[in-house]
Order: sequence, then structure tokens, then C-alpha cells
Amino acid sequence: MEAHHRSGEAKMVRAFLLALLLAWITGTAIAGGQLILVPGNPYISEGEPVVLDAYIYNSGRKSISCPPLRFISAKWSLSDPSGQRLARGGESALVADHGTPHVTISARAVLHERISLNIKAEPGDIVKVDASLEGVALRSNSVLLYCPIEGAAPQSASSPKSAITPQKN
Repeated sequence: MEAHHRSGEAKMVRAFLLALLLAWITGTAIAGGQLILVPGNPYISEGEPVVLDAYIYNSGRKSISCPPLRFISAKWSLSDPSGQRLARGGESALVADHGTPHVTISARAVLHERISLNIKAEPGDIVKVDASLEGVALRSNSVLLYCPIEGAAPQSASSPKSAITPQKN
């Protein structure tokens, strides 16, 4: 029985050491930190930069330290729902200067930065954007954007329009 108990402890120790190694390899996690992307507009224009608001929210009870948001790295994929173009993608890889000081975010506070991406979307494309913060294991939510086809103005989400026009008698 004692040998079986030691075997279980050894497995737990190995699992713990493996988890530590994986955490070390993937970077430093920010406990309580969340990277959030928010589009100003879900519609983008061909040839125009895409502007997103990036936030780091510290939901923890202690201050956290992280690289400034100017070291955010974004990846995007473009798809054409009509199937006329192949799927494409791109990224903005911002290389951080390792001598750059980290910023401190107080407990329950937010750090904000507006980022601009040069996404080569074409009319009809749906764009998915994800971001991460260099040097730490912090990934954002995914944001979906749409590049409307010329002449097909985006419709607001409202109640359906009546197809019947009332006539006066």
C-alpha cells in the first residue's frame, strides 16, 4: 500500500514539474490580467487602417506588472464567404526592446491604448483579429469585422421592415 502511495506522489510531482516547465517555456502569465480588444466599428473599409481599442484589465486584488500595450502583437485571418478568394492572413509583430520598463496596473484598474492595423481586406471579407502581449502569456478575445461590398450598405439590426405598403382608400 505504501509503495502505491509513493508511486502516486511521484506522478503528482512529475506532473507539477511538467506544468512549471510549460509555464516557463510559454512565458510569464499575468495573474488577474485580461487583454481585451474592442472595435470602434464592426465595419472596415478597403485600404483604410483598422483601429481597435486594446485594454489590459487587472481583475486581481494586487497590482500587476506587464509590458506596455505598445508591444501588442496582432494576427488576423481574412475569409471570403462567397468563396471567390482564398483565405488569407497577416500579422503585426512588434519586437519589444528587452530594456523597456514594465508598467504597473493597480488592482481592479485598466490600461488602455488605441492600436492601428494595416489589414488588406477586400469588399466582402470577414476578418478575425486576435492579439497577444509580447513577453507574457496573455491572449485577447477574438474580434470579427466585415468589409462591406460597395453599394451594399450595412443594415442595422432592427425589426424587419414591412414588405407591404399600406394604401389609402
